[in-house]
Amino acid sequence: MILFLVFWLGMWQMGWRDTAKQLSRNPAQPFLLFWIAGWTLGGIWAVAWCLRMLAGQDLVTVKEDTFGIRKQVLTLGWTKQYLRPQMRDLRFRPEFRKGRGHQASCIAFDYGAKTITFADGLDEAEANQIIATIQQRYKIAVTPTDGSTVKFWQS
Repeated sequence: MILFLVFWLGMWQMGWRDTAKQLSRNPAQPFLLFWIAGWTLGGIWAVAWCLRMLAGQDLVTVKEDTFGIRKQVLTLGWTKQYLRPQMRDLRFRPEFRKGRGHQASCIAFDYGAKTITFADGLDEAEANQIIATIQQRYKIAVTPTDGSTVKFWQS
């Protein structure tokens, strides 16, 4: 996927450059102005995604009352804090493919009505080791089950 994206960015750059040349000669072209704006946004998204794949990381900070996840690329990123007592069912979520859709394996937990994920691309052994370490120090609640071993995301 990363090779495709690098190739796509090369082609993207050629299209952007040619359009910018046309606009520099004749700026009164509303369609090309609209097109280059969308093209620029798409390129920014692709570069950000590529950087996230190559140099991104998730930093997890667990404190007595909070669970913080910082998603960053190089030194830029954002942190979201979650109240630890409101977290439920810290678990490994396997890779999921359906049609053209794909979700990488990750660690997930329930937070109210939302499912929060982090640590994309871990294999099950790594994820279970991280989950065990967190659970040893900070007990994350587990929702009681009806005895079924199949989770909704596995069916």
